[in-house]
Amino acid sequence: MSKSQESAASIQKIRLELEGYAQSLQDYRNSLQQIEAKLKDLSHFPIQETQALETPRNKKLVHCVLLTFYFNEILERCLEGLLPEKNRIDVSVIENSSINSDSIRKLVDSYREKGLVKNHFLFEENIGTNAFEIAFDSNLLDLEYQFITVTDGDLIPDKGWLDEQITILNQCPEVFSVSSELYYHNAPHRLRAEIMKIGIKSVNEIYNERLAGWWLKTFRVKDWKDFLAFRKKHKIFFHDRSAYDYGKFYKNQKSVLTLNSKSYHLTWDYANAEYLQLKKSLGEVSKHSWYQNKYSGFTLMKENSEELYFPSPPEVAHQKLSTKLKNTM
Repeated sequence: MSKSQESAASIQKIRLELEGYAQSLQDYRNSLQQIEAKLKDLSHFPIQETQALETPRNKKLVHCVLLTFYFNEILERCLEGLLPEKNRIDVSVIENSSINSDSIRKLVDSYREKGLVKNHFLFEENIGTNAFEIAFDSNLLDLEYQFITVTDGDLIPDKGWLDEQITILNQCPEVFSVSSELYYHNAPHRLRAEIMKIGIKSVNEIYNERLAGWWLKTFRVKDWKDFLAFRKKHKIFFHDRSAYDYGKFYKNQKSVLTLNSKSYHLTWDYANAEYLQLKKSLGEVSKHSWYQNKYSGFTLMKENSEELYFPSPPEVAHQKLSTKLKNTM
């Protein structure tokens, strides 16, 4: 073999060896990419949940977020009124702490076992509707439903209330939220007179347009997420009037009430001198309990029995959705 042939053979051998090394290097890189992808997937789960992941369950139609305080018998009647819809509703209970919190926890757990309650937020102090604000801003509430219902925990709705609300939201794109109308026969006279002063803006064969409280107020999930983002950005009070004004001035949509189904307001049954004295003894959140800046830490009791504690977030100075802010929309 000539020297030129030997040189060519050596070069070919070296080329083959280099190609082999290159292939090995590529295989190694591919393996690293696969490992990195698996690690990335695993990083989406908190460490405590990698031990035993919850079994996914069928997603329901509505997430109902409910505020309660002190009266466990009222909460029980409210949850019992929602129980017929347990196949379509998950309930998260937002509780402001009181001397009855232990008995309320047992009650909530019993309705968890019945398939109605999903989560239980227990705040260390009574902070009023700011408990709603903290719970939603914490991102611990699952919002991946078609509809979100926000409500006080002292209402018993008529049969068919959910069908009526969903029908309105599905058929009426001009509607931002749907609340339950109330029965007023058990309302204190002065309060009933004040509510009746709130005028009906418009009426048709499907709904009445009017400002309403957190009376089983139901939203399309996208509209609710938009409101939450707007409220948080501008530090707006978490109030039914804030939701009403946002829908009206920002979304150009209506907040309405059902015409057929109504809800029974349980707390009004307690509106006597003894109840008012009890309420006074428990202490008000502030002089204006719906418009205040008080926050609190809380414990989240999840549906898998896991308990997580979260300290109070830093308090912020809130504002009402003022005319000045409306004009910036």
